[in-house]
Amino acid sequence: MSFFRRIYRRNQPQCDDVTLNWLRESNIVFGPTTRNLLSVFEKYDKETGKLDRKSLTEALNALDLFPTKSQVYEMIKVASECSHRKPEDHVLFGEFCIFATELIEQYEQQKLCLSTDDAGYSSTHPPLRPPFLSYMSSFQVFLGGSCNPTTWRHDIAIPLLKQYGLTYYNPQVDEWDPHLIEVEEQAKQLAQLLVFVIDNTTRSTASLVEAAYLAGNDRPVILVIKGLPIEVAGEKLTESCSQSPVLNEYDSQCELNDLNRGHHFLIDLVQRKCLPIFEDIETAVHCAAKVINQGISISELDIKDGAQPVKYPNVRVGQKLINTKCAFKEFHQKDISKISIKDSLLAMKSLHHKEFSFPVYWQIEESSRFSNEDEKCFDFNEFCCLVTQYRNYEQPTHPFSRVFSYLQSSISSVVSRWSHHPPTCVPVLKRDVYLGGTCRNTTWREEISIPLLRNHGLSSFNPQLTEWDLRYIAIEAEAKENSDYMLYVIGKGSRGVASMIEVAYYVGQGRKLVLCVQDLEYGLTIGGEKLTQRAITDYNRARQYLTDVVSRCGVPILDDIQTATVTLIEKIEAERALKVQKSLAVCE
Repeated sequence: MSFFRRIYRRNQPQCDDVTLNWLRESNIVFGPTTRNLLSVFEKYDKETGKLDRKSLTEALNALDLFPTKSQVYEMIKVASECSHRKPEDHVLFGEFCIFATELIEQYEQQKLCLSTDDAGYSSTHPPLRPPFLSYMSSFQVFLGGSCNPTTWRHDIAIPLLKQYGLTYYNPQVDEWDPHLIEVEEQAKQLAQLLVFVIDNTTRSTASLVEAAYLAGNDRPVILVIKGLPIEVAGEKLTESCSQSPVLNEYDSQCELNDLNRGHHFLIDLVQRKCLPIFEDIETAVHCAAKVINQGISISELDIKDGAQPVKYPNVRVGQKLINTKCAFKEFHQKDISKISIKDSLLAMKSLHHKEFSFPVYWQIEESSRFSNEDEKCFDFNEFCCLVTQYRNYEQPTHPFSRVFSYLQSSISSVVSRWSHHPPTCVPVLKRDVYLGGTCRNTTWREEISIPLLRNHGLSSFNPQLTEWDLRYIAIEAEAKENSDYMLYVIGKGSRGVASMIEVAYYVGQGRKLVLCVQDLEYGLTIGGEKLTQRAITDYNRARQYLTDVVSRCGVPILDDIQTATVTLIEKIEAERALKVQKSLAVCE
């Protein structure tokens, strides 16, 4: 050890002694940050040493971090991939440390730069609402969602609303008639609050689409999702279908997974509006009463109210853990599951692109001298803990320390200029058109839409993949955010649940969109499963509701893919030509 470094270490303020943890081979606490995180982790891990989806959410909530379900799923998926772990259903302490500190940093950044709610999905014009003439009294609560044969309105919601003295509109009738569409629409427009329940005894396809539109339209929606239906009117849905969020090529064909995907898309879109999702109807009605009686927003409901709050839903998570794994692999020993003490410091420096004093490392380094240094190594979980403490270590205020740190950082910056190029920011990739809608077993994008768009000099994003799982929800959301226009195709060979939900949401937001819708034909078979007459009626009813909403908002609807693509191209060219004319007029 150099003479200068020894003098510097002697002048450092005393810090926590982590050597005891190191000698006991309990190498996960390296200072106050990891110690505090461990106390939270152990409160929710049920002495298993790992957190599942529910306990991970609870642990993050305890740190005032409120991720969406999609963000939690992405964390678990990334952690499992980085550790080559099966099943993909939990995170370990080191991974939790990385995720928690990443979210804390992201929250701080969002607080500084966030100027508008849901900025990533800002539309070019205010959301459109269908015009209407009111001929009915306003109601405080609209009870939307699953209808016959459900009884949740009369059994639970209405008695509670009467106790609170709140007026309500119940759209459920014994015999439904088309003229009720206009009546229900007015009731929804006049209501102070919309309570939507997606029950687990019906497909509720139209209700899923309706809830998505209202959320996109910035209406105050309290959404309850009870789960997936196993049986609808005596018809059993595909029992062999896996309900796992990971959808492979085989089981993604079945009806339950189509509905499951639709539920997850709706949950993600609603949570992106910072609205909580409920599983219990009674709790949701109590929260609705609080919102109306106390004049608060739905997003202000918290865990004490029985709600699961959401903050900063557009934040992407997981990249820090991926970077940590890359650094670990770059400097690991021959045994790829371990990294030496010496290499761990190099890996940490490479992660942060800077070098500063870290007394904890010196303690470990000194303690290792009592034995063969090569035998003292970190596994990936321990390395994550060390990285977390390194990232959150605060430099002491000792005058001598400041001088040394200044000299150290100056020398490091000069060396880094010669050794490697500094990291550069990756620019956001913008595209003209997002090609949404039916994916499975289709070629309309490659054969029709993409060639037409290219011929007119327009770029596009194609979300079609051979294998898809829920982690791509966030990736696709970013692509939609960075696309100026949208073309959605709801094909005649697909149930189209998730796609209809997306279209309804983005139409509600006022996005520039062209829609192609094709009805399902009776006798249709999907993935070897013949759809029943009732199933086709349910999915076509959702299509009918979607086309009604879209047409009211002035969005073009067609039933031919090529015509829809040409229509979108004409709209884009007309809009750009108008912009050129306006710019020329300003110049003159």
